[in-house]
Amino acid sequence: MNAGVRTTPRGRRSNPRRARPSVAVTVNASRGCINMPGSMPASRRPVVEIRRAALGWGFSLLYGRLAFLHEPAGRLLNGPAWNCRRMMALDPPVFATLLDLGCGEGCLVARAARAGVLALGIDRSMSMIHRAQRRGVPVVCASASALPVSDGSMDVVTSTYPGVWIFDAAVFREVARVLRPGGEVRILLGGSITAGRWSQPRRILARIIYGKQDSASPEAPTNDLLVGSIVIRKDRWGESVWWMGRRPNYD
Repeated sequence: MNAGVRTTPRGRRSNPRRARPSVAVTVNASRGCINMPGSMPASRRPVVEIRRAALGWGFSLLYGRLAFLHEPAGRLLNGPAWNCRRMMALDPPVFATLLDLGCGEGCLVARAARAGVLALGIDRSMSMIHRAQRRGVPVVCASASALPVSDGSMDVVTSTYPGVWIFDAAVFREVARVLRPGGEVRILLGGSITAGRWSQPRRILARIIYGKQDSASPEAPTNDLLVGSIVIRKDRWGESVWWMGRRPNYD
């Protein structure tokens, strides 16, 4: 794929470290999504920090040497909702170009490409990039805070089940840059599994992994470049939590 892709100068190496988030975030385990601080009691914060470190270690394995377990782990925890909710990022399909951040094995990109969309996936994990490339998915290894994509070239930017990096101010600036005026952002933060086969064991497993459920509602990040809000979508398994936004069109 070459439309909209910006090449970096020869010899330039990207910083392997992830950009530090501009806001502190926590995990809202009741909906399995990212949440802003302030809704969590101070007494719980040390426990959450320890769990977050453990989760970070676990996810680093799933995006590294154990990348082949990433999709099975997602299906184990979420069942059919894992992939069905992810594909909801393509609905409504009123766009010609799409950029998927943290694309993993490229499932969403592959589906979009089959529908005739000019799609590109971005991920920092070379393990994921290699797995996507073996499937013939157009992907690039890059940071979401330094996208190798031309200004205003994308109709839609998506991200499904991302980490805390998604709310980094640098990431939002890049998303706004690559979107055309009026372009959309569709971010699947997570969701709950409250119905369907094996829903109770999956809720127990989620609580073991993410900790005690938090009843607070997620909050949208403050950003002047993208206008959006948290959207709760109900489905046959429970509900999914999204941040839906767009680049303002001031013309």
